[in-house]
Amino acid sequence: MRAISEASDICSGDVLYHPALGFARVKDTDDVGLILDWDVPGGKLPRRISEDAAKKGYRVCRRQGFFARSVVDRQLFGEMVRDNPGRGLELLLEDLDDPPERDDVAEWLHKLKIVENSSFTGWWGQAVADQKRLRFKGRRVTLEPTTQPLDDTAPIDQSLPVPWSRLPILRGLDLLETGAELLAKVALHHAAGRHVGLGPDTVTLVEGRLELRVEERGAPATDVHNAGRMLLTRLTGRDLPRQVPPHRVLPFLLGVNPEIPPAAMPLLEKLVSPLFEHRPQSAVGPATDWAAALVLERLRANARPWDGHLHEVGADTHVGWYKMRDTQVNQDAFAIELDDEGQSSLAVVCDGISTSDAGTGDQASRLAVDVLVDVWDRRPKELRKDISRSRQLLDEALREANRAVCEAALDAADGNLDNRIPMGTTAVVAALHGDVVDLANLGDSRAYLMTRSGPALLTADQNVELEWMQGRRSREQDGEMLGQALVGYLGHFDQDDTPALLAPAHRRLRILPGESLVLMTDGIMDYAAHSHIEFLALLDRAVRENRPQQAAQELVRAANDGGGGDNATALVIRLTPSG
Repeated sequence: MRAISEASDICSGDVLYHPALGFARVKDTDDVGLILDWDVPGGKLPRRISEDAAKKGYRVCRRQGFFARSVVDRQLFGEMVRDNPGRGLELLLEDLDDPPERDDVAEWLHKLKIVENSSFTGWWGQAVADQKRLRFKGRRVTLEPTTQPLDDTAPIDQSLPVPWSRLPILRGLDLLETGAELLAKVALHHAAGRHVGLGPDTVTLVEGRLELRVEERGAPATDVHNAGRMLLTRLTGRDLPRQVPPHRVLPFLLGVNPEIPPAAMPLLEKLVSPLFEHRPQSAVGPATDWAAALVLERLRANARPWDGHLHEVGADTHVGWYKMRDTQVNQDAFAIELDDEGQSSLAVVCDGISTSDAGTGDQASRLAVDVLVDVWDRRPKELRKDISRSRQLLDEALREANRAVCEAALDAADGNLDNRIPMGTTAVVAALHGDVVDLANLGDSRAYLMTRSGPALLTADQNVELEWMQGRRSREQDGEMLGQALVGYLGHFDQDDTPALLAPAHRRLRILPGESLVLMTDGIMDYAAHSHIEFLALLDRAVRENRPQQAAQELVRAANDGGGGDNATALVIRLTPSG
């Protein structure tokens, strides 16, 4: 939290804190001052405060920080903090001015109704075990500054110019705010017929605002492409490897920085397209698009959960026209389970691994889908509808599915897996509750959200290339050929040949009116279009112009028209208002 120097710095949607009165969201601003909506309503709380009052008694919470997110969306953010104590404690410490004591942390969590006092001891123990940056100074706890790219959260002295390469990692709405500001400044020059010569060394942060040094060289399209590359470096915290074109980073980006707003993904795709003819030819259009996406994602962050939606679904699958020459076996499997009211649903897509010789890919995918659905159906309806238990239920179902696939592989190998390749499968699973979706994925089957900005990738491909991006492995030591090998799948054993679930990637978000969720296997992505940017256009058109069943069929048909070299499965879910 920081002091308020000028009321003009405060925008609608910001969260303020008063030590005696608590937290309030800014509903609006006018010539008189700020109009407030208090987090905990009370009869004596001021609904309007003057600029002087704001400066004297209030502090503004960091946007997308711990306190702002606790107030704006306590239910969803609270789930994240409870599920990931280490990350939750890190965010809290980043927001506090002074290092707190353990009891101070407990008081904040209790005051915000995120962790009750009865559960705090267990939460604290897990947070201390998980968060490697913690350092204790007497009874106070703080974060150790680090040189690791993704933990670069050191405060910036805004009184001094800060080069682009030293800006903090962009997370959440900070990405859209920074991208919109950068592109707007470039667009002003492009609209006047001037080239910018944009690069990391031409942009600095001065007193909280980006400043450009215009060199009037290059082409506007190159400025736009460089803007995309620059944003990627601030999302990953590192320069991109020379041998890796920027568009190659996108399928793995959420595995490196999971806090990217959905609407930002299709905008990044356009900026860094490898095909010159598909890149924006000036920054004017992208500047408008990024500003609109910022509004969209602010709505997503601030909207209240609403279960008054029905889920309209459709799905299709095919072996693949070319693949049918070799086999009639479809190693993809899927399922959709709707409750009686159509307001909660489970959607599953799995893609069996074809290289196994202890069991087969189609057996693995079908078995995984059956177990996932069975675990879902066996739970009481009230539990399936409980958003707070959704991630726990998905992990439980995936753990049982992993065990079932492993046991089937052992049976196929007569109990001896020496020199055998056990069967396995990818999995992307969505549990929907009204307009909230919980995603879990293992492998390279994908989930997309169809936003007003375009198709937004919601998952990261879990293969060796992701671990290169995360810095866990070396591209030079592994070699390029290993890059597509999966590191996430169902059917995993530990070193003692005991079934052990690999860590799924989780994501929770709200689906806005008019948006659809699409799950698919890589047979769609690889064959439906000649280039990725053309695939995104096809995906957008198929879902926007058709009902879910026709959209799924259109995507599978496009994969077959493009060669049909792999099994292809698409599942589409659209929210429609009930009544």
